[in-house]
Amino acid sequence: MYVQFSARVPRFKYGYQWQYNGEVGEWLIDYRLEKAPQDEVRRNFSSADRVLTEYPDSLFDFYDPFVADPALFRNFAELGSFAEYRSEEYLTIDDDKPNRVLQFVNRYGDLSGSFAESSWIEMRQLGKIHGCASWFRAAVELQEAVRRSDEDRLARFLEWDNQFRRWTFRHTTVLGAMFNFSIRSVPATWTQKGHIVDRGKEALELTITHFLSRQQFRTAIARQPLGPRTVLTCQVSTLLDAMWMQFASAVADEKQYQQCAFCHKWFSKGEAAAGRRRRREDQTFCTQSCRVKAYQHRQTKARQMRRNGTKLPDIARTVATDLPTLKKWLGE
Repeated sequence: MYVQFSARVPRFKYGYQWQYNGEVGEWLIDYRLEKAPQDEVRRNFSSADRVLTEYPDSLFDFYDPFVADPALFRNFAELGSFAEYRSEEYLTIDDDKPNRVLQFVNRYGDLSGSFAESSWIEMRQLGKIHGCASWFRAAVELQEAVRRSDEDRLARFLEWDNQFRRWTFRHTTVLGAMFNFSIRSVPATWTQKGHIVDRGKEALELTITHFLSRQQFRTAIARQPLGPRTVLTCQVSTLLDAMWMQFASAVADEKQYQQCAFCHKWFSKGEAAAGRRRRREDQTFCTQSCRVKAYQHRQTKARQMRRNGTKLPDIARTVATDLPTLKKWLGE
């Protein structure tokens, strides 16, 4: 039986902005209602608390991150911090990271689920979003350390506690700050002073299981229309849940990722993009479009350097091409 994951993530068509909420003392992601048609705003929002009654198609579009961007969790992880964070020391709205968070939200939607859930406001807070991204960053770095069997990198996450005679997460990491206080039991093997790589694998499994256990999703079983294969479908309810499921799938399938040399989005090596043929293992661009844009960018840069009087050999080195090709670009 084949398992297929999906999500229907809402994204406000008119963008998001930061709004300070005095009741919680925190910056929140808010809809840019002033940009939307006001009759639709009045019809769908409560004037008192600005809470949605539904996600109308007139104000939202929807997408499936499992199809549109299977490595989205890697992009989100870059917004986080590896070290333990403290809310009182957190960035102000004028720092760069909140701006990057807002860019991410405007492109992919916010992390909150249904407006009826109690976590709806919490998951729109700047500190909470940064915390979620930090969990991803630490988890991704832990995965890389396990994949490479890198004992030095694993030692940033785990240490042997001589007092309690067991392995534990280091308190200086985000995972350590969370797990050492929230997990009531650890694997039996953590009381044995075994190899740190084995403990690292268990720590990664423990991390993923912890976050997946909080998810809510709908499941169904159906037969594919163009074949005999039966499919079990699992639809998660939020963007955050979708990214944790992406990460779990990446670990289970031992996928390797790299950043596109042009747009810097992460993509899976050797995996077929949606509606496209399978990528080569040595592919450096996520799509053919990015490959073409990168080529055009090199040509534009070469012409600009030539106008500035740069010598041909120096231009060729900068744009990574040979002299005959460069002369064709420049018409010389």
